[in-house]
Amino acid sequence: IVYSINDINSINTMGIIVSVLSGLICGVYLFKQKVSKIFWYIGLMKITFITGYILLGFIPSNIILIYIVGLFEKFSLGMETIAIAVLLAKLVNQRYTATQLQMFAFIFIIIKFISKALPIRLIISSIGWSGHFIICIALLLFGMMIVKKASKTYE
Repeated sequence: IVYSINDINSINTMGIIVSVLSGLICGVYLFKQKVSKIFWYIGLMKITFITGYILLGFIPSNIILIYIVGLFEKFSLGMETIAIAVLLAKLVNQRYTATQLQMFAFIFIIIKFISKALPIRLIISSIGWSGHFIICIALLLFGMMIVKKASKTYE
């Protein structure tokens, strides 16, 4: 399966716009709903686009499908970013919000940096992309169960 660099770049460019719009939608939605509920919706969206990536592995080069899956991923990413920011704002002491948010953000950046490193590449090279995406779905379902359990504590 081969997609041109122009296709990937246009998905990323349109993805920025989609992410900003979805972040605004999430922000408006969070005025009326609980944070844990939005994480469930985001989890279901992530399962949907991860399944789309698995299907892309079995379908010959389909430019429309890669655009749909890629933009859907960017949509959920924008919502996820705002939901995490709101969750962190609820977890910190209001007197020390800026300091604590910076510490949480630093922790998330370190985790993201480490997770993109060598171990993930080794896993993908040994089990392939489809296996990697199946593991992602399993971990996502586990995370959704944690959100359900923890929502009683943090809402």
